[in-house]
Amino acid sequence: MYLLLRLKILRLELKPGQRIRMDEFCRRLQVSRTPVREALLLLAHENLIDLVPQKYTTVSLLCPSRFPDEIFLLESLVCDAVWSIKAKQNDIDVLKQDLRAQQTDLGNKDYFQFVMDYKTFFSYIFHVIGKEYIWEDGQRHCGHILRLMYANLQRKPMAQEAYQNNLQILQQIELENKIKALAVARKFLHGDLVDSSWLQNVNSDFFC
Repeated sequence: MYLLLRLKILRLELKPGQRIRMDEFCRRLQVSRTPVREALLLLAHENLIDLVPQKYTTVSLLCPSRFPDEIFLLESLVCDAVWSIKAKQNDIDVLKQDLRAQQTDLGNKDYFQFVMDYKTFFSYIFHVIGKEYIWEDGQRHCGHILRLMYANLQRKPMAQEAYQNNLQILQQIELENKIKALAVARKFLHGDLVDSSWLQNVNSDFFC
């Protein structure tokens, strides 16, 4: 339940500011109130929802003031993983397979699925270095910037750029040129991927 609600929030299926009605979720998902309540408490701890007992529960607004710290954390995690990875050929093959999935998503204009395959690419890198738990835990502190990133990734130009970025990172990992791989990752994490101007123009009410 927690993972399902968290994914819906990150992908903006549950929009910032949207009221969450527990009874409606329980009825739709055919579950009791207890797992939904527990999931909401966890999401409130991650600042993904605003929970006022006995009053209301809403998806938290995006707070640009949180973006710099969350970008710093994501950059630290990604760059550490890219620097640490010593990929064997089977690992390279798995990452290439994920890139082919991303390419298929682009061809199908399935940007929701692209976001999932984009996440899988980095999750596997952390799996290779044996630190997937750190990646998962770190993302729990980055809910605001992740929502912005995933919103941007659901636009065709940004998704295509993200695919090319991952392709370049993998190429440099395969060549064991970690300095170049780091440069590619850093540039992308400070570019249009984390630019909030488009979303603010389209949905200014998403922001605090």
